[in-house]
Amino acid sequence: MATAKTEKVTFSLPADLVRQMREAVQKGGVASQNALVREAEFEREMEEAARDPLFMQDLTECMHDFRFVDAESSHLIAEDEEFEAQP
Repeated sequence: MATAKTEKVTFSLPADLVRQMREAVQKGGVASQNALVREAEFEREMEEAARDPLFMQDLTECMHDFRFVDAESSHLIAEDEEFEAQP
């Protein structure tokens, strides 16, 4: 995946929001304040996509098409977890 060109900008945000962002980074919930903004944008885009009937139809069709592969993968993951849990 190609990395998008970045541009440094300055925003004025409520002090409480900035504090919450810094706390999220300090607690390790997110890698950086920049990552937090990118994640928020991604979340907004996913919410928008969820309201798009064509996107949701395509997603449903893909999930249907891959159901057997997903079931097989799920089975293999469960086997790996059981093996790792053995003493």
